[in-house]
Formats: sequence, structure tokens, C-alpha cells
Amino acid sequence: MISVLLNISWNEWWLGLLNTFIGAVIGSGATIFALYKTFKNDKRKEEQHKLDFQKEKLKYLQSLMRSIRTGLEVQIQHLLPFAATIKADPLNIPLLTFVPLNELTRLVHKINQEDYYHSYLGEFGDHQSVIDEFRDIISTMNYFDAYINQIKSVLEKSVQYNHERKLKLKELFDKIKQAIIALLIDNDIQQSEKEYWQQSKHLMETFDNADKAAEGKTDLRFYYENLIEPLQIILSQFESKFDRLAPLVIDTVNAINLYHNILLQNDSVANDFEEDNKALQKEYDELHPKIKRLMDWGSK
Repeated sequence: MISVLLNISWNEWWLGLLNTFIGAVIGSGATIFALYKTFKNDKRKEEQHKLDFQKEKLKYLQSLMRSIRTGLEVQIQHLLPFAATIKADPLNIPLLTFVPLNELTRLVHKINQEDYYHSYLGEFGDHQSVIDEFRDIISTMNYFDAYINQIKSVLEKSVQYNHERKLKLKELFDKIKQAIIALLIDNDIQQSEKEYWQQSKHLMETFDNADKAAEGKTDLRFYYENLIEPLQIILSQFESKFDRLAPLVIDTVNAINLYHNILLQNDSVANDFEEDNKALQKEYDELHPKIKRLMDWGSK
């Protein structure tokens, strides 16, 4: 009887132990499975977050490119009318309208291009053609940024140079005018060089009348056409007849040379802007196939 009881107790103990072990295993397995599921979910979320972030970068790049493309088109279109304005009035260089290209500056100088490079490859494939495509896009952006900054620098120098030479020309015109007047009021010239004196007097009267008729709205072209050109004709007749005309002759020749140099230089500036338009337009036209994949992305 005691033996039977011991047997039953022993079996119950083993059963209890087995149940406890099985319960522990099941509990541990459930915990491990739960941890595994959590890990998988976290991993999936992390991957999804990475993909979403990658797409957001490409959306931003696409947005930048759209704005850059529009801005470049407008900027390039301003160059030809600007050149035409200079050619119509080559004594003056007007202000060129510069379109704010902040997105181009941001893409070239501020954003982390490497991040966008990896996002680009992550979305479109890590292939050599895709790598070359992205690098070509960035290279083209660098080209536009450098070229337009160069235009700004060249224009600034041209405007300053033109302004300085026009001031010098205006000083020469004023000096010549005063020299003519000084010779007109000289008694010796009135007596000994009557023909010169009469022609110079007529020149100054004609010039003053034209100046009054213009009501002060005169410019360097007016001075050149109404004072220097007729004076040159007079001097060609009398410069060899008396030495006192020598300083006036020198100043007049210098004024004529400077005037025509300004015209030639500014015409060259206009030609440069026409060439700039051609170069930028060509690069702009070639930009479209380079960014087609990016600009078409997300529209399908």
C-alpha cells in the first residue's frame, strides 16, 4: 500500500515538473516569438522610413530642378534684349535683369549632394548609367552657376569701366569747349586768324542754340555730333597755319579716339552677351534629357 502511494506521488511529481518545464518552454518560445515579431516590425518600419526619406529627398530634388529650370529659362531670355539695347545705344550699358536663382545656389553650394546621390541610386538603381546621369546633372548645375556668376562679374566690371571712360570723355569735351571759348575771346586770334575765328564763333553759336533747344537733355553723343565733329572739320583747315591750335587738336583727337573706343568696347560687350545667350541656351536645351528620369518620376 505504501509502495503504491509512493509510486503515485512520484508520478505526480514528474508530471508536475514536466508541466512546469513545458510551460516554461512555451512561455519562453512565446516571448522569443514576440521579440522576433517586434524586431521584424521595427526592421520593416526602419526600412520603410528609409524608403520614405529617400523619396522625400527625390521630391525635394525634383522641386529644386523644376524651379531651377524655370529660372534659367527666364534668365537666358533676358540676354538677347539686353545685348540689343546696348547696340541701339552703345554709349550706355543698362542694368541687366538677374533672376533670383536661389535654388541653383542651394543645390550647388548648400545641400549635401552625396545624400541625394545615394537617394537617386536607391530609387533608380545602382548602375553606371544612373551614376553618370546624376553626376552629369550636378556638373550641369555647376556650369550654370559658374557661368551666370561670371556674367555678373563681367557686367559689373564693364559698367564700371564704361562709367570711368565716359567721365573722362565728358572732361575732354568740357576742356575742348573751354579752349574754343578762350581762343574766341583772344584779341590776337580775332585779328590774325579771322576766318578761323568766324567759323569757331559760328560753331559755338550753333552749339549753344542746339543745347538750349534740347533743354538740358544732352548726352555725350550730342556733344560729339554738335561740337567735336564740326570742330574737327574746322581744325583740319587751320591746324597747320598757327601753332596755338596744337593743344586743341590733340584734345580733339583724343576725344574722338576715346569716343569710338567706347562704342567699340560696348559693342563687344553686346556681342559677348549674344554669345552667352547661345552657350547657355545650348546647355539648357541639353539639360532636358538629362533630368527627364527625375522629372517624370512620381507622375506615373
